[in-house]
Amino acid sequence: MKRKSETPSFAVGDRIRIVPTSLAWKAEMKLRRKIGEVIERREDGRISVRFDGGKLLMGRDAGAFEHAGEIGLRAPK
Repeated sequence: MKRKSETPSFAVGDRIRIVPTSLAWKAEMKLRRKIGEVIERREDGRISVRFDGGKLLMGRDAGAFEHAGEIGLRAPK
């Protein structure tokens, strides 16, 4: 189990995915390898995530997720 200092810090709008060794990975089979977006960050460190297709994971432990990185190319500004 991760200590609080090792728990990743996410901001609203971050693109994340479920960590393969987490309990969420085992429970959410349809979301494996899917990218979600953080829609809420709570004071207790829990986050809410929206995945494509409208699936929501509300108030989940942030330690069950990792940053997805930049996916694809962005249009120049």
